[in-house]
Formats: sequence, C-alpha cells, structure tokens
Amino acid sequence: MASNVSVKVAVRMRPFNNNEKAAGSNQCIIMNKEHNQVVIKNPEGKEGGEDKVFTYDYVYDSCLPEEDENYAGQDTVWDDLGMELLEAAWAGYNYSLFAYGQTGSGKSHSMVGFGEARGVIPRACEAIFKKMRGDGESSGGGGGKDGDDVRYKVEASMLEIYNERIRDLFVPMNQQDKGGLKVRDSPSTGAYVFGLKKIPVVSYSQIERLMAFGTKNRTVAATNMNETSSRAHTIFCIAFVQTVVNRDTMKANDIRSEISLVDLAGSERVSRTGASGDRLVEGGHINKSLSALGNVINALAKNGTSKGKKKILVPYRDAVLTHLLKNSLGGNAKTTMIAAVSPSEDSYAESLSTLRYADRAKAIQNVAVVNEDANEKLIKQLRAEMQSLRRQLEGKDAKLDLEAEREKIKRELEEKFQRELQEKQALWEKEMNGVDGGVEEEGLEEEVGGMYLVNLNEDAALSGVLKYKLKAGENWVGSGGGGLEIVIGGMGVVGKHGCLCRKEVGVEVVSMVGARTLVNGVVIEAGVKTRVGNMDRLIFGNNSVFKIVFVGVEWGGEEVDWEMAMKEANSELLKAMSAANIEKDEEEEKERKEMDAKVKVLEEQLRAEREKIGDNEARLKGQQKELEEKLETQIKETEKLLRRQEKERQERSLIDRQLLHTLPLVHEANGISEEMLKQMKFSVKLVSKALDPLEFGLEAGGGGEGDVYKTEVCVVVFRGGEGGGGGGGIGGDEMWSHEKFHNRIYIMREMYHEWKDRDGDLSGTEFEGEEGDPFYDPPSDYLLGVARLQLEALKYMLDVDEATPLVDYKGSSFGEILVEMVPEMGEGQGVQGEDVEDLEEVVGKNLGIGVRVKGLRGLPMGLLKGSAYKSVYVKYRFFGGDEYLVGGMMGLKMNVTMDWKEELKFVVTKDLCEFVVGAALGFEVWVSAGVKSEEAEAEEVKAAVEEVEGEEEEEEEEDEVTTLKKENEELREKLAQAMRLIEVLKGAGGGGGEEGSRTVANLGVAKGVDSIING
Repeated sequence: MASNVSVKVAVRMRPFNNNEKAAGSNQCIIMNKEHNQVVIKNPEGKEGGEDKVFTYDYVYDSCLPEEDENYAGQDTVWDDLGMELLEAAWAGYNYSLFAYGQTGSGKSHSMVGFGEARGVIPRACEAIFKKMRGDGESSGGGGGKDGDDVRYKVEASMLEIYNERIRDLFVPMNQQDKGGLKVRDSPSTGAYVFGLKKIPVVSYSQIERLMAFGTKNRTVAATNMNETSSRAHTIFCIAFVQTVVNRDTMKANDIRSEISLVDLAGSERVSRTGASGDRLVEGGHINKSLSALGNVINALAKNGTSKGKKKILVPYRDAVLTHLLKNSLGGNAKTTMIAAVSPSEDSYAESLSTLRYADRAKAIQNVAVVNEDANEKLIKQLRAEMQSLRRQLEGKDAKLDLEAEREKIKRELEEKFQRELQEKQALWEKEMNGVDGGVEEEGLEEEVGGMYLVNLNEDAALSGVLKYKLKAGENWVGSGGGGLEIVIGGMGVVGKHGCLCRKEVGVEVVSMVGARTLVNGVVIEAGVKTRVGNMDRLIFGNNSVFKIVFVGVEWGGEEVDWEMAMKEANSELLKAMSAANIEKDEEEEKERKEMDAKVKVLEEQLRAEREKIGDNEARLKGQQKELEEKLETQIKETEKLLRRQEKERQERSLIDRQLLHTLPLVHEANGISEEMLKQMKFSVKLVSKALDPLEFGLEAGGGGEGDVYKTEVCVVVFRGGEGGGGGGGIGGDEMWSHEKFHNRIYIMREMYHEWKDRDGDLSGTEFEGEEGDPFYDPPSDYLLGVARLQLEALKYMLDVDEATPLVDYKGSSFGEILVEMVPEMGEGQGVQGEDVEDLEEVVGKNLGIGVRVKGLRGLPMGLLKGSAYKSVYVKYRFFGGDEYLVGGMMGLKMNVTMDWKEELKFVVTKDLCEFVVGAALGFEVWVSAGVKSEEAEAEEVKAAVEEVEGEEEEEEEEDEVTTLKKENEELREKLAQAMRLIEVLKGAGGGGGEEGSRTVANLGVAKGVDSIING
C-alpha cells in the first residue's frame, strides 16, 4: 500500500572548532528545541537584512556544553533518526538518510562518527543484526506474524562519486575501472549501478571489515591521486531482505528494503569574486552534482506545493548523484535529511544557504511502498504440495501424513537456507581475499614495541587508516617498481623514493637523489641518514603525509595531525606572518590600553564632579552631563575599536587557514605543470584589495587600514618559464583568486591522471584543446593597482583635488589617479556650503558630493607592451553604496583622460561624518582585453582622426621646411658667386687704366651680379 510522506529534515549544529576558538569567532545560530526552530542572526554589516527563522522536524544543538539538558550528542540523533530507520526497514520500506552541509560542518561525524562517538551508519548496521538475532530466537516480529518462520539476507555495497565517476569502494584501487561504473534503470527497482559489488554479510563484524576496507580505498585515492574527500559523495547501501514463510499455508514472501546512507560532498559557497567567474567551474564536475541536486530539490518542492498546476519536469538525469537518488527524492522511499551547520559567524553565508536548502527539502513528497513480493516459484511448489495434502486427507492417516509433510517441507527449507548461508560465507571469504595485504587490517592489534608508518590526512576520518609495519632493517618506500616494502602514490613521489631503516632504538630515513622528503617540516639532503622518533612527521613528495608510531611509547605532546605537518612544512612563511601578527597584536593592545586609560580618567572626573555637587548644583550638573557625554562617546569608541580588532584577528586567522591549505596545492600544481611541460609556475601572494568598510562588516568610520583594504590569499601564475612571455598577465604573470585556484587544481588532477593513463595523449578527451585545459586562461581582467584617497577634507566642506599614487600587489608605486571631489549642500535647506564649517553641524540634512575622475597618469606601458590588454577602467564604492564603474573602458595608453563625473547624494549622519574622517576611498584600476565603451570608442576615433590630421600637417610642414632649406642653399650659392664678382669689381677699380675702360668693366660686373641673384 502506497503512502505519501514528506521528507523529514533535521538540522545539527556542531561545536566551535579550534581555529574558530583561536580566532574568537562569535555564534550566529541559536536553536530552540521546544519549537524545533533555528534562528540565524545576521552579523553586523553583512548583507541579508534581519535575522532569519526556520522550523524543521528535528533540531540538534551540539554546540552546548555536554552537561546541558538540551545538548544533542550521537545518542540523541540515533534515538530520533536511527530507530525510525530500523522501523522503516523492518516494515519493508526503502529508507534514505543523507547529510548535507559545507566541509567541516560535521556531516561525517553524524553519519560515521569517530572513535567511541559512533554515527548513524555503524549503529544502524549493528542494530539490524541485533534485531535479526532477536527475531531468530523468537521466530516473530519483522515482516512475519507469530508462528511464521523468518529468515534474513543482508548485502552491503559502498560507492563513491568523484568528478561524476562512480568508484566501487569494495574493489581494490588497482582493479578499478578507470572510466567508472555506469548507472542503469530498472522498471521494477529504479536506478542502480551496473557492476557494483554487493557482498552478502552475516554479522556486524563483517560489515565493519567491509567499511574499513572501503575507507582504506578512499584514503588511498586521497593520497595517491591527490583527491580531496570533501569533494566526493559516499553512499553506503544495505539490501535487507526478510523471507517470511507461513507455517500454515507454507507460503513464502520476500520483504525487501534498500537502506541508503549518503554522505554528500561539501557544499561550499562559491565566492562571487572567485571561482564563480572561472570559465571551467560551471562545466566542471566538481560542483555539478550539488548544483543538480539543488535543481532537483527546487523542482520537487514546487511540485509538492503546487495544487492543480502543471508539474515541473524533475531533472534527475543531470548528474550521476541525482540519478541514483531518484527513489530517495520524490520516489519510493522514506527520506530524512541531516543539514549540518557551523555556529561561527564566519560561515554565516554558507550556513544560511544550507538552512534554505533544507527548508525547501521539507516540501518534497515521496510515495513509499512496502516492497513485498511473492516468490512465484515457491508458490507453485506449495500449491502442488497442497493438492497432494488434500488427497492424503481422504485417507485414514491423513493427520499424521500432513504433519510429516510439513516437517519434510520445513527440513527442506532449513537445508536450503543453510546452503545459502554457506554460499554467502564462501562468497564473503572470496571477496575479502581482495583486501590489499600491504596495509595492516583496521582493528588489528598492534604489537607492543612495533613501529609503524601511519598516514595523516586533511580529512580526520581518513587519518590513521593506512598503517605500514616497519620490519627490522630496510623498508624501501616509493610509487612503484621492484624491491619496495611500502608502495605509496601522490604527486612528487618517485619510483624508489627513500628508505626507512628500523634500528633497535629508532628509525633512520634516507632520501634518494631527486626525491623530496621532509622530516618535521625540514627537507632532508639526499643520501644523508636522518634519525626519526615516535610521532615524527614525514612528507614524501608534495602531499603524502605520514607519522612514525612506536607502539607502547607514551606521547605527551600536542596532537599530531595533518595540519601540524603542513604548518611545519611551511614554517618560514607562517613565522613571518606570525611575527607581523604579533606586532599588530601589540599595537592593538597598546591602542586598547590607551582607550581604557581615557575611559578611566573620564570616570574618575565624573565621580569627582558628582561628589562636588552641593551649593553650585546647576553649574556642576552641567559639567557632569558634559562628562557623561564624553564618557559615553569614549566607551563607544572603545567598543568600536574592540570590534574592529576582533574582525582583524578573525581575518588573519582565515588567511592563515587558507595559506595552510593552499601552499601544498601550489607545490602540486607546479609538479603537474613541470611534468606536463606547461611552462607555468605558481606562487602564493597576499594581495590587498580596495574594500568598503561596510562590506567588511565594520561600522562606517572605523578607521585604520582594515577599513579600506582587505588582504586576500591569491595565486600568481607566471607563464613562459624563466624567459617570460605568453599569457594574459602583466609581464607574463596573472593573478588567480584563492577560489579560482582551488577549482582549477581539481581539474588539473583529473587532466593529469587522464594524461598518465593515456601515455600523454589527450585526444578525444574533455581536456583536448585550450577550452578544456585548466592551465589555459584567455586574457582576463587584471587588477593593475589600487589608490587610497583621504576624505577628511569633506568633513569640513572643503574640496578634494588630488593626484593619488597607484600601488600594485607588490607594493610598488607606478602612476597616479587624478580625482576631484566637491561637497555641496542640497537646495532648499536654508544652508549654503560655504557657511558650514563641519559636517556634524548639518546632521539630518541632504548632502551632494560631486565626484570627478579626471584620468590616469603614468601607467606602466613598458610592462603592458605585448600583452593582450587593450582597455583600462576604474571602479570604486563609496560609503556602502553601489559599486561605480568609472566611464566604462577606455583605450589603454600611458596617460588616460576620463573626465568622468557623478553626483552622490546622502543624508548626513554621524556615521558619514566618522567615515570621511577615519576612512579613505579605495579606487581599483583594472586593465582588460575586452571591448571599449561607445564613448571611449568615439573618443579614441576622434583622437585617431586628430592624430592623422596632425601627422598630415606635420608632413606638410616638413615638405615646406625642406623646400625652404633647398631655396636657402641656392641663395647662399648665388650670394657666394655675387661676392666673388664684387671682389673682381673692386679689383678693377684699383688699376690705372682709362676711365672709359673702367666704366665698361664695372658695367659688365654689375650685369653679372644681377644675373646671379635674379636667376
């Protein structure tokens, strides 16, 4: 019988983690258990308006102290959700439980758990077998009635979806199908994975071993193939079949239940300035599954709330995950969703997204049906037997014969079940023989005095899964080849990487030539023996992280984990940052103490004034009121300072975490680039970007550098090897955001593995050509530099006219932006701008600020020469308003004239007054390969025409000058000839000849001179 049931939703909030505690993060989520409500508070300055309230079926607050009566631990979750799972399974319903939330929100803790705090999956498996044993003894319960015989069959399977490929986790990694398994559809059972191994199990201990083996496979993939577990979906399936035989009719029915326990990948929100602008992110497989899941939930929610309207087509086939979860979402199953959230306000946006996601899921309607099918073959046999029994009833020993026949049938069924049980056990042993013998079995007791190499992983659930026992003498480590005791993979691990030589009192590590090995964060020299002790950390290659464990030796130090190893490996950079942070903290502490001292002085003055009140009461009360106002203002300033300092500490903590996770990935990207001959180098940079204080979550006028610039972790991409060249960056380098780089590294890994599998040939794959190549990037807009314009003059209604220096991400100055700002009071207010000496005098009145960006001067055309960039534009944001694009894109040259004007209108407030005093206006100058605006094109055409006309005029002038020069030379020559004739004439006058002859001679010379000059 079918029944419509809604998807049930539970929300669980984890405790603060160590990083959040260290950063002093505030809690932004409050849970009301009585009304099953979740209130998410809007942190100061964040977008989104007021607090949001959501109601769910269950709410679990694990952020409370454990002794609190409202604290929700693993037992609480199991009592609500686990028992419901068992009831559904025994009744014959399909049941799905899936966990959703950002990475680190506690999904895996709820589903799997750690140590003694076991999650839903292991508890459910154990409870199923406990209940089966109980039913076996009583021969009742489950799907049968009293007096029925019930037999059970349990099969387990485990798969992982990574990059839209299905991997069977019960198959060793070296036997996996490289293309992954495929999803098929069955008319009776729905979607299933073709070729997925389903292993029969007869005890909980067998399931434990299978889960351990599946987890090992995940760990091997995470280590050898550099995959991140938070980007994969894991599904553990239990096929539970109850065969019920009615003793009276001997009719057998199979009641089947499929239990799907799904741990979804992390649902990180893609930053609007990060990977969301990446050309590969939308088509990439990494976000495809969760995007498709969101679309499916939206469509089902609309269908569930619409009455009489046309139903929306649900896009199940858009992704492998949604195709597999078709029964769980809107199909034949009872489904519960656990939405995991973080309490920290740093995760406000992600938590709000998760809560909205879960809220939509409540509207989904499933149609659950008891999966009860008659065994047709057995029915025919039993019918034949019944006919035989009826004939026997006609005889005198009918009753005895009937009982004998029943016993005979019962014995046959018992024998059949025993045979099946033996076959399952044999199959189990055969399947488990595939476990990799090189890895110690999970749960295997380690001998005291033994020495082990144990893996460390970013995902705590995968740390400690791989254990390699070190034998006495040499233990060679590498990625492949003969003579290796320990085979590991991962970027940068070579065939014969190094040797761990076990001694009587310790272990010596030797790294081979060309192999990168770190001991406690220090790169060891090839061929040099380095002694390591208990809990020392080793990194082989780029990201294969391990620790040495001496069994039986106590360890009193701090917890040894992946994060500790990464901090050691990048200690130089982190130390430099730590020193800067300490200096910053000291400055902040000094500033705080000065503020406290001012408050104490004012409090003391106020106390003294209160004691003086007597004869001169009115005057003293006025002074007291003035002191109280000063004290209140000073307290507000102190509170504002503390809020700003807390924000800055949180920001630094976030940067530290991002650096810690980005640095090893940069090493990996460089390794892939080098091996694939991409001629690209990656390096991490901290970049300051212009930012409005309100966007940073601070009050306007908070003051300080943090108000205008926000430091971000970015990755500089240098193309073209040592010689430079190529690429869309400046001088060969580009800037990738933290989010964009993380998105690309996952695609780089997939491309690299495909390249290795195909012996370097990517023809016919999704990575063929530039469009699918994660290393290739068409020229994208590049942040050339930022400028900071002080605004204090506006408070006193003075004009601002500045040539403000531009600074690039390296801190180098390279040019100027010319800006003019003119404040004016609004009309009709009875106040003229020239009459206002301070903005605080006109609080509540309208103010206009004319902003004029006149242009840019001194752009680095030498660096830009040869790049793809053709245009330049400027943008800024003022006092939490819209982001302004200054004049569109302009033609790129050394000096750019913009003359862009905009009038900004405000109502004067105290916040605005404080903003213009303590803050500055940040301008960002970007270059682009994109098209220019129509105005810019028109200006450029006009300039080009003027340039051509100017060139023509110059050519005409040059021709005229050439002609004049030629004429001048001819005149000079004529003059020289004339001068020679004149000299002859003078000589003729000096002789003593007759007068007539001299006259004739002079006349001849004069005619000669005239003919020379006049041509």
